[in-house]
Amino acid sequence: MAETNSLDEEKKGLTDMNDSAAVEIDHDDSTVKFLNGGKGIDAKEDSGSGDISFTGLGKEELMKYADDPFWKKVRIFLFVLFWVGWLAMLIAAIVIIVLAPRCPYRPDTKWYDENTAYQVYPKSFKDSSESQSTEPSAGVGDLKGLSSKLPYFKDLGVKSLYINSFYKSGNQDNGMDVVDHKQIDSIFGTMDQFKGIRKQTKNEMRIILDFIPNHTSRNHTWFESSRKKEGEYKDYYVWAPCTQNSMPNNWLSVYGGSAWEYDSERQECYLHTYLKEEPDLNLQNPDVLRELDEIFRFWLDLGVDGFNIIGAEHLVEANSTANETLSGLPVSTTDYAYLEHTLTRNQPESVSLISRWRSIADSYATKPGKEKMLMVAATGSINETSMYYGTASKKGAHFVLTSPVDFSKPVTASNIESRIRDFLDAGQTKRAWTYGNQDESRLATKAGSKMVKAMLALQMLLPGLPVNYYGNEIGMENGNIPYADRKDILVESVSLANYDQSKSRDPYRTPMQWTSGVNAGFSVNKPWLPVNSNSVKVNVETETAYFSDRNMDETQLYAFRNLTEIREEESFQWGKTTVGTVHDSLWFKRHAEGFPGFVVLVNLGTGSQTVKMNKVADMPAQVELVFHSQYRIAEIESNLDFDKKSVSINPGQVLVFKFA
Repeated sequence: MAETNSLDEEKKGLTDMNDSAAVEIDHDDSTVKFLNGGKGIDAKEDSGSGDISFTGLGKEELMKYADDPFWKKVRIFLFVLFWVGWLAMLIAAIVIIVLAPRCPYRPDTKWYDENTAYQVYPKSFKDSSESQSTEPSAGVGDLKGLSSKLPYFKDLGVKSLYINSFYKSGNQDNGMDVVDHKQIDSIFGTMDQFKGIRKQTKNEMRIILDFIPNHTSRNHTWFESSRKKEGEYKDYYVWAPCTQNSMPNNWLSVYGGSAWEYDSERQECYLHTYLKEEPDLNLQNPDVLRELDEIFRFWLDLGVDGFNIIGAEHLVEANSTANETLSGLPVSTTDYAYLEHTLTRNQPESVSLISRWRSIADSYATKPGKEKMLMVAATGSINETSMYYGTASKKGAHFVLTSPVDFSKPVTASNIESRIRDFLDAGQTKRAWTYGNQDESRLATKAGSKMVKAMLALQMLLPGLPVNYYGNEIGMENGNIPYADRKDILVESVSLANYDQSKSRDPYRTPMQWTSGVNAGFSVNKPWLPVNSNSVKVNVETETAYFSDRNMDETQLYAFRNLTEIREEESFQWGKTTVGTVHDSLWFKRHAEGFPGFVVLVNLGTGSQTVKMNKVADMPAQVELVFHSQYRIAEIESNLDFDKKSVSINPGQVLVFKFA
């Protein structure tokens, strides 16, 4: 009874607390009581029973607060504040979008739009022999030797390696007279060695090979069957009725003389655009095309990234045996230039074949970075050569190999400007810039050693893909090949009295000059062709030695490496190009919107020139000099103000300016 009275008194005491709020905790019976202004809010926890009871505000009590003027004002204020804040953030976002700098435009470039390619003639690049030998491969460059020089390409900044034909051949035309398109000639090595190179370069370099669809060797099994008229091989090549003394027409070989050769077994003539040892395939025969498609896929399946399609302009001839018209040029009747070649060169069907192989290449582009590239070499006007790009619906080659300089004309600023402008006006920025190959005179011989850096700057910094022929980066010149050492089939059989080295391709194929030592470091054996006599001074070892870059006039390699690096700038990758001349110098500007721009100045004259650069190329006065072909940037003033001073530039020198 006493306990009951005590609880009643406690409840009565709590009820009397009408004007204050309190919280009371009774530690003895674990009871928590909440008192709020006497409104009767309480919670009780009974540790004995585990029951919890809670009594909150009722509906009527809540409505009293909802109707209270003070709380109405609070709600309205918060509602207005929310929408004002939301509108402010929306306006701020719009202002930021409109006024903030936009991300600069970046086109969807592929690896072949960005890389620098290096062309290797494998027979002359590096022989891996470690001791004297009498084997046929002794003194001949090979795949193992090429593999040993992969760090050299990395040091140059080269990311695409173009390897000339190493296929099993008839040994008449250094790999171009193919006997088996799916085998590597034993003098170069093995398929496992090629796969090893592919594995070594997989994440660092692209591999480009020759694809030779125009012809095969006369020793190919296809031709042996065709001359016997065996089964499907009967029409694998281009045959025409003739006699031994009467050719089907006046068509000429690229190397001179009739393009037809009489075959005594078949008693007909076969067509050969090149050597008589290289009969032309009949590329209008579906069976032949299926064979070539299979070869194309074979190398793509091995991880090859692209091809140079050899003889693209000669793939298909007109369906006619009519004579070609005379060119009117004052040359021999057996010279290729004697005819116009309207029936045997740049036929629309040849372009269709390029499109056929482009489709196969594109089918291998399964994801970004896996794209395959095709390039071709073709002569003729811009309109003629641009055919090989195909159309929007029927794509052709990615690049047409072209020289940025027409060496048949004087190498002047105005002539080069005109040539570049013609390409730009025609929208021809997808050119693969090259200064020759195994069949053409070397750059240093054509342009002169003092102009090599100037030529390299054009090749590397104009829009397109630079393809450097081995040795041009160090200024190698044509070799001097004595009569006894000649190897080219074009002059192999001529007599000493009739030997004309200018008609031979040997001088363009001399071994790579690695060192100033024996055989220029190319081989421990006698090289297959004599090493150039200037290899003592012109070689990689000398040009990469300590302090070599102090004498910049003698060092080409320094320029090549720096130009490769500069080319990686966005403006040189896809920037707009403008070109002009000032005095005897050529200038061109490359600028991609949103990125630093560049102006390249090249003195192509014979004397020093002083140029007011603030009057040239619509460029700002304050610029940074990022390349000088004669001086290291660290050793000269590089932050320039053209409002204060002009620029002095010597013959053959190249300057590259960077502006914001």
